[in-house]
Amino acid sequence: MIGASFWYLFLIIGLFIAEGFNDFLGNIILVVVMLSTYFIFTNYLGIKNKLPLIKSKKIAIRLVGYFIYVMCIFLIGGGLLTLTMN
Repeated sequence: MIGASFWYLFLIIGLFIAEGFNDFLGNIILVVVMLSTYFIFTNYLGIKNKLPLIKSKKIAIRLVGYFIYVMCIFLIGGGLLTLTMN
């Protein structure tokens, strides 16, 4: 519980440390990327049942699924971050 409180506090503080609109938008994108990976690993709202590679019974396929989904999240987030940079 204390760890979760620190996690959310870290996200909120990181969101509001910005010098301009582009920095604020970049912080929002980073928070969304971090929360997305957090939701996948903690099975928020049964998301594992909706993602076919993570739903598999075989551990190897599940690990590959985690890797693929997290890489997709980071690639999309990184692409969006490059749009906010000047």
